[in-house]
Amino acid sequence: MQFNTYLSDPILLEKIYDHGYTTMTKIQQKAIPVILEGRDVIGQSQTGSGKTAAFALPILEGIDVYQKYTQALVLCPTRELCQQTCSEFAKFMEDPEQVVALYGGELITKQWERLEKGCAIIVATPGRLLDHLRKKRVYLQRLSYVVIDEADDMLAMGFAEEMNQLLTYLPSYRQTLLFSATMPRSILNLSKSYQNAPVHIHIEPEHSTASTVTEEVYLAAPHQKMELLLQILLLEDPKSCMVFANTKKQVDEILAFLIDHKKSVSALHGDMSQEARTLVMQRFKNKQFSILVASDIASRGIDIQELDLVINYDIPKELDNYVHRIGRTGRIYHSGKAITFAMPQKMHELEALEKHIKHQLYRMPLPKQKTLDEAVKAQLRNELNTVIEKKEDTMFTSILEEYDAEELASALLQILFSDRKYTAIDLHTKREDEYKEKINFATIRISLGKRDGVAAAHLISAIAEASEISGKQIGKITVRDSESYVEVPLEKVNFILSRIHTITICGKAFGAKLVKNK
Repeated sequence: MQFNTYLSDPILLEKIYDHGYTTMTKIQQKAIPVILEGRDVIGQSQTGSGKTAAFALPILEGIDVYQKYTQALVLCPTRELCQQTCSEFAKFMEDPEQVVALYGGELITKQWERLEKGCAIIVATPGRLLDHLRKKRVYLQRLSYVVIDEADDMLAMGFAEEMNQLLTYLPSYRQTLLFSATMPRSILNLSKSYQNAPVHIHIEPEHSTASTVTEEVYLAAPHQKMELLLQILLLEDPKSCMVFANTKKQVDEILAFLIDHKKSVSALHGDMSQEARTLVMQRFKNKQFSILVASDIASRGIDIQELDLVINYDIPKELDNYVHRIGRTGRIYHSGKAITFAMPQKMHELEALEKHIKHQLYRMPLPKQKTLDEAVKAQLRNELNTVIEKKEDTMFTSILEEYDAEELASALLQILFSDRKYTAIDLHTKREDEYKEKINFATIRISLGKRDGVAAAHLISAIAEASEISGKQIGKITVRDSESYVEVPLEKVNFILSRIHTITICGKAFGAKLVKNK
């Protein structure tokens, strides 16, 4: 169905088609006409189904975007979703400054300056919106539309009290739209407070995940997953990839491991400040690095164009998060791939996931040695061709006259690429964690902590760099406000302490000492 079936504003329709939107998705077909009728709506649809446009387009059709008073309000649970939703509105508007995003972590005075210019639409997180309302910087008396986006997350993140407070600022005569990927009873209770005889729209997908996403699963023991991750990155060679893990500790460990293997990578998790998270996301969107390791805080509300690959390092503990994770790829009009690691000894977790999403993941065999070798060769050829095509003379050109060309080329390849050794994984090999359990650890104290911006990944990388031990040999890490504790192999503790003073962590010098033996 075409958008002009229900929408008539010529500028809006032009913007829609300019951005490559041709036909409506299911949620758009169902929601847009009901919203245009002036009815309240409860909309349930999966991530990546075009849900934001389903409410943004009829709102833009229904308001006067040139009047600089607030006519529509969209509430979002996170800063990231707030920014994404604001961008979604802006791309359909002739004057993008008529939509303003309000969220924590940005100077409130900057937001005051934007509000003073006037705007037709506000997209906000509940806490920051309340700050502006209490300071009388926002006026909602002439509001026509209220949207509560990702309502399930809104309540799960503890915004119930803020939502009740916001209710007192909203005009009683308004149209309220509530959208969510899931519909627990708490959402229906919220609806009773905010809405009047809402129309329920539930888009039941043919699959619980987008049909544009290829979903695969690899079986590997816990100690094999790091190596498997490297192999998948080699074989898939994604330009843009997100790796999801269940805990912050795992995020830090994966980050340190990939840094050790010279990957272009950064990380995102809940312990980071809003400013740091925004900076990381902006760099990722600008393709300043290719791999983002994240916890589930990043699985919703992030719009990354052309994300090639999502890797679930673990099956998520909350199965709904699987849909949100892989929804980052295979967005509308694009295809993508999602790869999940599962443990053979916990097949019940995989079976529970498949039951939840109503289909099986493709079982993939572990990469064979020949496949890995061929991939390394192909990668090497591409890099060599890139250098050769530049045809640049360097300070090393004269060395060519001193050696036989074939012997020189062979020797250089061995020097440059000796670290690119991939060994096929055997599920029956000895467990790495069995070896680790036998290590006698010593604990060292580092005089830097969270206040210095230090995370576990920084400590792993620093110790590995200073002492040339593998990050896998490092044990438990505890990062406190002003100090950190790291378990290292007892047999190497003196060597580590003798070397670690030669480096900095997060650009800062520090002290280190042995505190106890195990």
